[in-house]
Amino acid sequence: MSNMNFKMGDHIFRAEFSFDEISNSISLPLYKVKSDSQPIRHLAEECVKVLEGETIPQCLDYMEKTRVWNMVQSDSRQFEDRLLLVARLIHHPESFLKWPSQEVFNSIVVEKKWEFRTSTEKMRVLNSLRNYLGSIAGAKAIVESVVLAADELFTNAIYNAPFVDANYTLDRATVVVLDSEKSAQLLIAHDHERIFLACLDEFGTLNCEALIKTVQNCLKIGVSKSINLDVGGAGIGIFRVVDLSSEFFAVVEKENRTLVGCSFLLGKSSKQIRLSPKSFYFQIFQNIEFNSSKVRLERRGNNLLLRFIGNFTEPWTLDQLDLDGVDEISLDLRQMESSNLNFLAQNLKFFQKLKNLKCVYLEYLKTANLDEALQIIEEVPFSIEIRSLYVPISCPKGHLTKKVPFFRSLEKIEFDRNFKVPQCPKCNDTMVIVESTKRIIAKADRS
Repeated sequence: MSNMNFKMGDHIFRAEFSFDEISNSISLPLYKVKSDSQPIRHLAEECVKVLEGETIPQCLDYMEKTRVWNMVQSDSRQFEDRLLLVARLIHHPESFLKWPSQEVFNSIVVEKKWEFRTSTEKMRVLNSLRNYLGSIAGAKAIVESVVLAADELFTNAIYNAPFVDANYTLDRATVVVLDSEKSAQLLIAHDHERIFLACLDEFGTLNCEALIKTVQNCLKIGVSKSINLDVGGAGIGIFRVVDLSSEFFAVVEKENRTLVGCSFLLGKSSKQIRLSPKSFYFQIFQNIEFNSSKVRLERRGNNLLLRFIGNFTEPWTLDQLDLDGVDEISLDLRQMESSNLNFLAQNLKFFQKLKNLKCVYLEYLKTANLDEALQIIEEVPFSIEIRSLYVPISCPKGHLTKKVPFFRSLEKIEFDRNFKVPQCPKCNDTMVIVESTKRIIAKADRS
């Protein structure tokens, strides 16, 4: 189920998404950034930039500057559906690596797959793809563009994905054979409006930030000057994919799996698609398991987001992480089931080791943990800020109690200005903040 309130004139709006079958009704937020000059109040990782015809260079420059990596054209087909896609990608990126076509279309669609593990299989796969495209209504005008994009995706999976060093590539004349368990996969899916083309590899080495810079470089100095004449250049092929398509996707589970994909609108010519504004969907993450618990890491530049999922009652540590250069860390606590903050106290010494660390932000802290958090904040030599709280609200007639986010702004905690306070589904009365919670918040503000 979803509850979205879109007002195109607003600078930022929030939309609540509940995926009952996946996350036990956990409320998942998404924020839209409308104004380039407006500072982002919330997690950049949970923002989507709504575009109004911006060019590819403008999009990439904005990504690099703000760390907002999801960008949707406001005039794109099924605009609201694309915003839902972004919400799913942000909060359940693993699903895009398991069922990419289903997630992109948000439904079961016709799909065709080709598995490959050697460079010599390229012509077999591309010829089969070309034949398959002939069976898709409305695809005749874009066959060559789709095949060219598939060529680039295939080449990237064979010649670039196996190597951690983004600048290391093999001569394209080299015959490459991947281990059988590392076989890659090209897939295509479609409905009556668009074709989705993607390649999955089992390496998880794609560096999204390096990719953004490489494509920027291609745009600034031209593809011909960017290409190394002796070996293929990593990222240059991706620039061609972006140029040929309507939408571009890059989803990476670090050191595990990568999805690179694109979509093409049916009923349009290749030239129309190439000249059309583009939408971008990027996500890179890494999962670390601790028995019944999991931490999901998302690093963008010097900023790190840690999402805590599960019950952190057993001792655990972040010592194995390489966080060199990180200066800001955000801790997303909304899916944490622990009744205390021992997990944070256990790792305070680790945080103190980070020479560049300026601040740790607590996001979606439960009000029950607020007193404990304030005590921890007093004891550490670096800055910890509570940026948002999960606050219980209830129906005045006692029908329902649920938790919603509050956002801390400077010295006070307040509802996000565009957040609509929900109504009780039974009596339609506006929900109110639980009185005991008001007292806790007042105490926090006084401190």
